[in-house]
Amino acid sequence: EPVQNEAFVAQLAQFSQLEATLTMSESIRKMVDSTAADRVLSGASLVGKRVAAPGGHATLIEGRPVEGTVSLPTGADNLQINIYTPIGELVRSITLGRQAPGVARFSWDGLKDNGQPLPEGAYRIEASASAGAQSAKVPVVSTALVTAVRVDAARESMVLELSGGHLVPISAVERITN
Repeated sequence: EPVQNEAFVAQLAQFSQLEATLTMSESIRKMVDSTAADRVLSGASLVGKRVAAPGGHATLIEGRPVEGTVSLPTGADNLQINIYTPIGELVRSITLGRQAPGVARFSWDGLKDNGQPLPEGAYRIEASASAGAQSAKVPVVSTALVTAVRVDAARESMVLELSGGHLVPISAVERITN
């Protein structure tokens, strides 16, 4: 039986829709690739900047003080900051005493407890807050220098490489300074 006009026109319309869908899909893929490249270029402007990010990672560079913050929603009777080497050796304890509710700032001058300077490199910062007889570790936000920008293809997000080799997702950055 010869092809009916209606069926032929319907098939042509389906082929046209399929071609349009494939073209649109290719255009969207190109746009996504272009956006990812733009993100890396804009992220490159962060190289050389200092960022505040959680994790307690710190890098001592050229005698510059290491700065950080601790969030204390209910305050603390005593706040203790401990600095460790990468192998876990405690090199400095800083007692900040009573803290009001809010953000407590601290600065480490790169010296050991005995006043001797420590070599440049990576260190780990931990904090503990006590209220009455209770003591608990609290998260530390420290500043570090951005040395590189990466794209995590699996998560489709930008990751900052900080001095000391630590990786931090851009979404975790709390503050950017010069």
